[in-house]
Amino acid sequence: MLSHWGAELFSFWAIILSARAIILFLSDGYVRYILNQYNLSFHQSQSEAAGVLSAGISFLLLFSLGICLLLGFVFMLWPGTSFFLFGTQEGLFTYLPLCLVGYIVAASVQNGQRLYSGAKEARGLVWHNMVFEVVLIFLEITVLSWLLLQGSSFAVVLYADSAIIAAMAIFYLVHLFVHYPVSAVFTGKNIRLGAMCFGKATQLYASNFFEKLSTDGLVLLLSFFRFDKAAIALFATVRTIVNTPLLAQNLLLNTYTPEMQKNFSLSDTEALEKLLNFIRLRVAPILCLGIVLFLPLYEPIFKYWTHDKIEYSSVFMILMLMMAVFNLYGLSFAFVLKGVNALSQMFRVMLFKCLILLVGFVWARQNMVHLAWALLAAELLSSLVILPLVSYAYWHKEGLLIKPKNAWFGFIPYFLTVLVLGFYLLFVTSLDSLNL
Repeated sequence: MLSHWGAELFSFWAIILSARAIILFLSDGYVRYILNQYNLSFHQSQSEAAGVLSAGISFLLLFSLGICLLLGFVFMLWPGTSFFLFGTQEGLFTYLPLCLVGYIVAASVQNGQRLYSGAKEARGLVWHNMVFEVVLIFLEITVLSWLLLQGSSFAVVLYADSAIIAAMAIFYLVHLFVHYPVSAVFTGKNIRLGAMCFGKATQLYASNFFEKLSTDGLVLLLSFFRFDKAAIALFATVRTIVNTPLLAQNLLLNTYTPEMQKNFSLSDTEALEKLLNFIRLRVAPILCLGIVLFLPLYEPIFKYWTHDKIEYSSVFMILMLMMAVFNLYGLSFAFVLKGVNALSQMFRVMLFKCLILLVGFVWARQNMVHLAWALLAAELLSSLVILPLVSYAYWHKEGLLIKPKNAWFGFIPYFLTVLVLGFYLLFVTSLDSLNL
């Protein structure tokens, strides 16, 4: 995209994806809540779990339709919304709202598919869903790369991406319905039950909104605080690179979420503690070692990838890597709290993190290095301090006496990684000061 569009159009694409994540925070949160309730109920009453899933699907489809229609009306009645999101209303960019609506429609269909996929998760078939996601990603990359090489326009590429996502989601929905039919969809009783579940998850939506704002929504905040398009392109590219270990750990956590929910529902403290130690003490050293080994390669990879269309900042890259390391540590705590619908706990953590981020954006004053320091501070406080304290308090309240000392021992690989990154940052800045 950078090669064929340049930094400005690439930044608009990043803003669209960021806006999509923020707009769908309610439906994303609802999917997470219903899936958690389904998985937690499945090991105690499969009929009750089936009722939860059926109600969730019924309400989600109606709710998603409402979001799509509302968004369309907003852009038709208030064209100024486009300027609020993208910072421009001129010429070529008048179709940006339509591209965003297309992505929202496709993502809404995909959310329905991901909710229905829960029927496989609790049965230990989560790898089926992973295979489907891999096929979708491969298809997306193949088709979009071909379109870009053909010189297709910005709008055509985005509409094609939306069409691929929606078509594949519909295909998998049909497959799921054939093998795991859901009864009583769209009945008044199920829609009311789905609406009741929606009401119960209020704190989760708030937590999900702040979480989206502090992750996917950062590009949207960059646009809102009027960082220039080159800065947005730099952030989106660096974030993609440093997210690699985070995506790897998320893949593992998503795979183990049903197992964790089973252990939690059965109050199996020993099994839950073993799972957490496996993530912290075995997976973490591998990911952290990978971050350190790649240190000399980040700059040449960045420059080759962007074809020198974006100016590289070594300080920004290292600070973002440090932020990713702290995030890796916090993920193991967050995945338990999210998986068991610990709503108020996650809400407090995410609210605290977002408040620090907003203060950081104001303090940064469109300076990317200052912004990186602010992001690092927010991640340090939330992942290293707040999340562990909140998690252990919640687990002990639920009668799961997991030992806190294991968490501090598990931080050693992360601490050593940050230490190496810090020395590397000092080395790079000293070279820059000597103009070497």
